[in-house]
Amino acid sequence: GYLNLAYYGDQAYGIEAAALHYFNVHASELNLTQAATLAGVVQSPSATDPRNNPTAAQERRDVVLDRMAAVGVISLEQAAAAKKPSVKSLLRIRESEGGNCAKSPEPYFCNYVIAYLKTLPVLGKNVDERNLAITRGGLRIKTTLRMDWNQEIVRDLRSRVPAGDPSGVGAAAAVVEPGTGKLLAMAQTSEYGQTKDNKSTVGLTTQSWVVPTAYGGTLGFPIGSTAKVFTLLTALENGYPVNGSVPAPKAGVGRANAHVFPPNIYKDGCGSPDAWYVSNDYQTRGPTETCRHDTANSINSAFAATMISLGGCKVQEMWKRLGAVDGAGKEVYPTPSNLVLGSGSMPPVTLANVYATLAANGKWCPVNPIESITTADGKSLKLPAVKCKQVLQPDIVAGADELLKGVITGGTGTTGIRGQAGFYKNAAGKTGTHEGHQQSWFVGYTPQLATAVYVGTPIKQREMDSIVIGGRYYPNVFGGTIAAPLWGT
Repeated sequence: GYLNLAYYGDQAYGIEAAALHYFNVHASELNLTQAATLAGVVQSPSATDPRNNPTAAQERRDVVLDRMAAVGVISLEQAAAAKKPSVKSLLRIRESEGGNCAKSPEPYFCNYVIAYLKTLPVLGKNVDERNLAITRGGLRIKTTLRMDWNQEIVRDLRSRVPAGDPSGVGAAAAVVEPGTGKLLAMAQTSEYGQTKDNKSTVGLTTQSWVVPTAYGGTLGFPIGSTAKVFTLLTALENGYPVNGSVPAPKAGVGRANAHVFPPNIYKDGCGSPDAWYVSNDYQTRGPTETCRHDTANSINSAFAATMISLGGCKVQEMWKRLGAVDGAGKEVYPTPSNLVLGSGSMPPVTLANVYATLAANGKWCPVNPIESITTADGKSLKLPAVKCKQVLQPDIVAGADELLKGVITGGTGTTGIRGQAGFYKNAAGKTGTHEGHQQSWFVGYTPQLATAVYVGTPIKQREMDSIVIGGRYYPNVFGGTIAAPLWGT
């Protein structure tokens, strides 16, 4: 009975699942070497699972074989013969349909929650103890997910970007509650699974540092011009007026029409040793433009020049303050392109939480998917307090809100939310398009909700130009083309 419930690492629960997963045989068909290997794993499955830690698994296997010989279950000769093959050479990995969460109505969120639970000391001193509590403890776990919202978001996403679309384009969205960090929805267009075409167990919305397994998250995707919010906030903090102007060097489309920033122009260590070519989506006049115009129309050369005038390291510090990290939990590398134009990657959950900080008047909270945990005997476990902190002054946020509203009412997001801009007159947000139209975004927020919508090529990156998605032709895909209308929906 215990062997049928025990955890064997790498999302394999129970001896039958472990035998199939590691060796592609049924438990009844395990030979001595294989059986001893799995018996050795049970003591510490996270540290000795054969796939990720074959050397440790082999050491444990040999301990088991030695003990079997010592108590006379097998002979010394049998033990010696069973030790000869390396664990790594015996592996015949057979992927499951997606681990414990395969049958969940919300499998991507389920994986995220299980991985999050494994970080909570209240469930055990280490990962193995927490695994036992999660799988065998009879816990009643209430999450923050609004399942009705999530299902509706999936339908909306698939209405524009169908699952397994021949274009290779996928879509995802995450919704975070400002001021609490509660994760209310996380959806994506792919079907869940591993054994059929067009299925995936990789959560496009979540962070791989929270979900570090084969059923986990992603490093994210380049966030494009949604990154301009960090330069905008830094500028406002350093005295740039909402109704003022900023440097906006003349630049057009493509490298031949780009403005070139020389390597000696930077005032701190967050620059580039090479010339930086910055182009715009259309020809601009320069040499200055208003903050309102540049924000609403996402003028690359203006934000690049503003970042340089402020000092790139100040902008990098703003990234840190807002918890803006990639899916591995790593901070952005401070190249000008990463800091301003969003060449660095981020998952939708993290990006939604960045903008949720603005929606909460500058209060940042860590993302949290758990409301409560109750034990089998009805006792409520005391969860760690959500550690929110004020990272921006409300007057700075109010200035950013004013400028980011223009993206919806008269800027790059307006066309995509055609006919709805009036309805969203109190909302703010930002479009984002990665260079070459490979990835696109819209992040919008109100005081109640912050939502990041991603539309791009998550597996095989390609430019979304002259492309048919969901049976509809698009000459180019920008943040305002599909992501913004989906947000508006």
